[in-house]
Order: sequence, then structure tokens, then C-alpha cells
Amino acid sequence: MRSNLKSVRYLDEALQVREETVTTLEMGYRSSKLKHTPAIVLEADFAMEHRDEPETIQAHMNAILAERKAKFPWNYPNAGSVFKRPNGFPPAGQLIEQAGLKGRRIGNAQISPVHANFIVNLGGASSKDIKELVLLIQETVLKVHGVMLEREVIFWPEENNWTSW
Repeated sequence: MRSNLKSVRYLDEALQVREETVTTLEMGYRSSKLKHTPAIVLEADFAMEHRDEPETIQAHMNAILAERKAKFPWNYPNAGSVFKRPNGFPPAGQLIEQAGLKGRRIGNAQISPVHANFIVNLGGASSKDIKELVLLIQETVLKVHGVMLEREVIFWPEENNWTSW
């Protein structure tokens, strides 16, 4: 997406609308300047190239969507992938599954039985349930595989000490 992104508009901590171009966003792997500041992205402007016919693009999009629906948990609310893929190791979901955690629950938060790098809300899960499950995953994977999984999700706002939000 970074190669197609031109700019973003966001709401800052002072509730002012700001705009940044891609050159000032300090883009990195699953990261940007906005990830480390209190900001709510309002819109993004992309410059996309179309090399195929619309029908070909639509067929490709439908194939990707079908693949994702088969691989990821769509039946319960979730925040997407919880952990980044660790360098030099198999994907996080595979490490979590091999550690015997797939399907484990704390309260109504569950490591998805469909894909172990997703935590699903079975209904009424608290943020405490989810945080405890994340910590359990990190501790267990470290013990079993010797790798500390880095979270992709952010516990917001207290993780960044954004107390005004």
C-alpha cells in the first residue's frame, strides 16, 4: 500500500485535522509516524494504476476474498493478526498452534480455532481477557520455541501513555 499512498488526513490530539504526505509519514514495515502519536486517520489518498480490465481485477479480488474467508475467522469479531511474523521463524500462527494454544480461552476471548494468530471475541470478552490471552501466548511461545512474539496490535491508549484520549 505504501507505494500507492499519496497522503493521509487525520485528527490529532488537539482535535485538529492535519494532513501528511507519504514522504513525511516515516513509513516502515507495518509502521508509520502515526502509529506512535495519538491520531485517528480520517482519510487516505491513493494513486492506483489499472493494468487489467475491470472484470479481471474483480475476479482477482473475489479470489483473494474467498481465500481469506477460508483461512481467517469471520464468524466472530476480532482485530486481525495479533502478532508480527518473527524474523527467521515460521509465522506466528503456526508457532502458537505448535505450542498447543489454538482454541484456548480466557473468559470470552479465544485463540481462534480457525487461525491461531487471531483472538476472537465470543461475546462480551473484556480487554483484560484479551490482554491476558496475549501475555499467555507470548510466554508460552517463548518457552516452547525460544522466540518472543512482537505484537501487531496496540493496547491503546495506556501503552503509549496518551492519557488525554
